[in-house]
Amino acid sequence: MNILEALQKSYNVILLTTTTPDFTELNKFFGTSVSDVKIKKPTDAAMRSAKWASSSLPINIGLAAFQYSLLYRHARNVQNAYDLVISTRDEIGFNTKALQYIHIPTRGLIKKGGREAIPGYRGNTSALYEVYDHMCNIISGFSTERVRQSRLLTNSDWTANLIEEIYNTETEVVYPPIEVDEFSNPAWEQRESGFVMIGRLSPEKRILRSIKVIERLHEYNNDIHIHVIGPKEDTEYSDQVEQYAAERDYVYLDGECNRKDLIERIQQHKYGIHGKEFEHFGMVVAEMIAGGTIPFVHNSGGQTDIVLNDDRLIYDDVEEAVQKAKKVIGDSSLQQELAKMLTESVHRFSKQTFQQQIRNIVSEEINPDKNA
Repeated sequence: MNILEALQKSYNVILLTTTTPDFTELNKFFGTSVSDVKIKKPTDAAMRSAKWASSSLPINIGLAAFQYSLLYRHARNVQNAYDLVISTRDEIGFNTKALQYIHIPTRGLIKKGGREAIPGYRGNTSALYEVYDHMCNIISGFSTERVRQSRLLTNSDWTANLIEEIYNTETEVVYPPIEVDEFSNPAWEQRESGFVMIGRLSPEKRILRSIKVIERLHEYNNDIHIHVIGPKEDTEYSDQVEQYAAERDYVYLDGECNRKDLIERIQQHKYGIHGKEFEHFGMVVAEMIAGGTIPFVHNSGGQTDIVLNDDRLIYDDVEEAVQKAKKVIGDSSLQQELAKMLTESVHRFSKQTFQQQIRNIVSEEINPDKNA
């Protein structure tokens, strides 16, 4: 949505998609004002059949990748009708140069080592899916050589390194935007000596591990507490988290909350903790920084970019997280140093920065002589 908003005033933008987007709802969710964009949907029989199968069959056979492969094939076929084609999902094997914003190089990783090659992947890795993925690559016309000829963008240095390992080509980092202006960043002295954690109660979020870090820190300083903000899932893991929290009066499960309350909760506290591993970027970590907190993040994925790869804020396990957090909690001058450093870096994630970078890159591609 932010790319559409960035380009709609300067270019004739056409969105190629398999669905009919509700721009009213999407604008509300993303804080954008997209309006002057035309919609085109592939109408061939194969696409209609794939959509029917995905919605009508009594079992979940996961044909989303098949639908996307058909869309990618269609995009390749119509590419020459446009001055520039921009992709914002998986890698596409375009016939000629395009602009691709890759959140994670899914197709390349799967081709290299199967689904288990995707960092943090928790889904099915059976032989049936190997056949399915291979079929999707054939239909879409995917190849590493075709992807390599495009100009590639991504969301973090970590993801850029993944892409460069697969495609052996330079990848530019353009950080995803957050609503920086929503945060007011109250004075440090007005904040509580506690932590916020944002994410649904599911295993990949590592909620229990993070609470165990707080348990140790609470023993060190009984002002330390944590607010876990996010919806409960109907799973055994959610039940475990609830039971663990119920036995500790310094652990608050706030559940899902509206945007205003989320921002307020972030700005009320000095610290944040993020447990998920192999995040492609880590939007909630960027929001913690925009809200003035000092977040501690796992040593994996793009979230380390957000804390400027500062080793004082990066941990591998519970013990390391505890020791590093203790140093910060026990040193007010270090708190001020880190908070100032992070706050001064938050402009990297503003909508204005993102959209201007996109406009500059698109201009370079459409008018190469002008920008030489």
